[in-house]
Amino acid sequence: MDELKEKLLALGVNEDQIDGVIEAFVDFIKGKLPDGMEGMVQGLLDGNGSDANDLLDQAKGLFGG
Repeated sequence: MDELKEKLLALGVNEDQIDGVIEAFVDFIKGKLPDGMEGMVQGLLDGNGSDANDLLDQAKGLFGG
């Protein structure tokens, strides 16, 4: 999450607004995902690497992979 904050700062996002921007982005992404994947995205953002593999596997399944 720190890496994302650094990138947003580099883009000129006000430091006081970064947490709100990230929260809005995460909520947007979660709203676009199939049921059951929201928790995996949150785990990935929280730094749980095992969720990244689960998320990729489920995404592959959505596209027949």
